[in-house]
Amino acid sequence: MVIVRLWIASDVELHFDEAYYWYWSKNPQLSYFDHPPMVTWLIRAGTALYGDTELGVRFLGPVCGLIVSLLVFDAADRAYGRQAACLAGLAVQATLLVGAGSILMTPDIPLLLFSTATMWALVRYNLYPDPRWWLVAGLCGGAALLSKYTALFLAISVGLWLLLTPNRRRLLTTPWPWAGLSISLICFLPVLIWNAQNGWVSFARQGGRLARDYAIRPDYLIEFIAGQAGQITPVLFAALVWAVWIGAKSAIRTREATLTLLILMVLVPGTVFLGLSFFMRVQGNWPDAIWPPAILVMARFASMTTDRFRRLATAGITTGFVIVGMVWIYAISPFGPCVAGDPFALLNGQRQLSARVGALAQANNADLVVTPDYATASMLRFYAPDGIQIAHIAAKQRYIGFNQVLPHQGQMTLIVSRKIQLPERIRPRFEFLGSPGEIRRNHKGCRYDSYAAVLAKRI
Repeated sequence: MVIVRLWIASDVELHFDEAYYWYWSKNPQLSYFDHPPMVTWLIRAGTALYGDTELGVRFLGPVCGLIVSLLVFDAADRAYGRQAACLAGLAVQATLLVGAGSILMTPDIPLLLFSTATMWALVRYNLYPDPRWWLVAGLCGGAALLSKYTALFLAISVGLWLLLTPNRRRLLTTPWPWAGLSISLICFLPVLIWNAQNGWVSFARQGGRLARDYAIRPDYLIEFIAGQAGQITPVLFAALVWAVWIGAKSAIRTREATLTLLILMVLVPGTVFLGLSFFMRVQGNWPDAIWPPAILVMARFASMTTDRFRRLATAGITTGFVIVGMVWIYAISPFGPCVAGDPFALLNGQRQLSARVGALAQANNADLVVTPDYATASMLRFYAPDGIQIAHIAAKQRYIGFNQVLPHQGQMTLIVSRKIQLPERIRPRFEFLGSPGEIRRNHKGCRYDSYAAVLAKRI
């Protein structure tokens, strides 16, 4: 499955966010406006092996997905036996979260890896109480924090586990959990230093989402639940929810250390995101890290309880593999219906569009392309022909410390925008030479998106 995903990764064009992170990797910083730096380190390592290609950008994504499966398999094998381990390892691969999602290189991939590694280290500690496992957990937790800010839920979950589990509460009086926490904070120092130097812009951006006024939106709740069922696959999602429900009741009754840890790692972030989904659109990838511990819980009960639950888990894994396979085929097939909102349309047509932009710029002696949105700028930076410079002249906070290419006065410039009506922040800066023309981006033979292109000189 990893080999298939690597092949697809090398064939399918980059999502604009992947191209954005690739551009980060060309401008190393302690941290970045949107996320911590881990995704750029993985991209930089992949492109060192395979160059500035789709495979180079994505190479370590499928590898991370493989390691997640192996960690879940090992944790289940040691805690609940080989049958549970086989179910758990297969279940990870049967989700779109890993089966298809790990093809793309986003911050969620290292977060999924290192949050799973933290869980694995603490399961190992429960089984073999060597306190040095706390140091491993702290290092993995720190790497998770360097991947995405939502890794904070890991620390909260572990802290609640120590407080709520009677035979683990005494650990708070020992140095080991605090040593693990200290290691995590030391790992996170680059992000703190960068934010302190730049007005805490990342924290302001992420916290600003919660500071807005929201009305209750039941449709967002439905969208959130449907999104989670989609990326886990529906039958497997039902099995996991049922397992967490059974596991939560059992953990309350027995306070079993490992089960309580797993349940808290699911419920703490899961409850927060579920609550937020009443008021705001919660992206489907935000709760990704809750599913490996949920899979462990499912494997535990599937190997220990009724045939009915085991059949549901097996059916979920089977149907999951079928759905993953269908998504693979659809992703690489040039044929199929044109569907509005097709997510795969974002992975097609970038090369063709960039070639047209490059040809138009070269035909008019413009060696600079300016765009007002980061998505278009990122895509063009990766795919535009050599000799064409790309500038995104808005949202300067995104590029703190970058070597940005800025347009020079009087220089012939091609402006490319996803909107015909250019933003007011751009219009006063240029003398336009004619009216905007249209460049189309196609998917499966149909027009999916249109861009305005107009020649101008900077005033």
